[in-house]
Amino acid sequence: TGNYDANVALLVLQQQGYEAMFFDARKSSADLIATIDDGRREGFAGLLVNVPGTLGWIHRRLTRHWMVYKGQSEKWWTLDSKASSARSCEDFDGTIADHLAGGDTILIICKAKQAET
Repeated sequence: TGNYDANVALLVLQQQGYEAMFFDARKSSADLIATIDDGRREGFAGLLVNVPGTLGWIHRRLTRHWMVYKGQSEKWWTLDSKASSARSCEDFDGTIADHLAGGDTILIICKAKQAET
């Protein structure tokens, strides 16, 4: 169902050559956008967000679902396994603010840095 613990997601990302860090949800969406802007220079790859499930109001509280936001050429895309294709995210800043207000877990994903030899 995709309702995996964040530690499972972190392990899989690490195995694929990525690093991820939790975004402190007490901070504002402007702080997250600034972190993303800084990260673009450091190998930023996207955001992994854990959102409530969509099976109905009872299950909504019990299930969670991971989805990805990927930025490409100043445009943001929502990648969701429950959707038939990627969707354009027209209001990325507002969407992220809504996730933070809803208490959703956000992981910032970056390509792992190669060790210098």
